[in-house]
Amino acid sequence: MNCIKNQIKFTDGVGYDQLKGELRQTIKKGDVVKCPPDMMHRHGASPQAGLQKLYIVPNYREGYCAMDAAGYNEVYNNGN
Repeated sequence: MNCIKNQIKFTDGVGYDQLKGELRQTIKKGDVVKCPPDMMHRHGASPQAGLQKLYIVPNYREGYCAMDAAGYNEVYNNGN
């Protein structure tokens, strides 16, 4: 979870992105995901392919929040 909004541009591969409480979305090269501030979210490579990404952070001085992922990993990994 980030305290500030940011964007992630996926530069290669195939993977998944998910905002907490929403369905997991498939992402691929060229996709851009907007991450709202203070919203738990996950993104990562699919089991079959790697994933490369570029973070676009408008103001890094505001910092990041610590992530409390208890239980969320299981939901993400099951594709819910």
